[in-house]
Amino acid sequence: MANRPGRTLVALGATGRFSTSIAAETNADGRVELFGVNSSGCPYHRWQTAIGGPWSGWEQFDGLLRH
Repeated sequence: MANRPGRTLVALGATGRFSTSIAAETNADGRVELFGVNSSGCPYHRWQTAIGGPWSGWEQFDGLLRH
């Protein structure tokens, strides 16, 4: 899935998965990484595998985030 301006979170597979906002950041090498937390407090992320290129699948971090 290549990076295209104006893409929605639906296209990135985020719909219904996360109960809080999705955050995005550009890594030092120029690839974008997305972060989200589901309704159980489990943090996830996915990243571009190449600058402007395809995306990894969503991966869960260890642990929970609590408010």
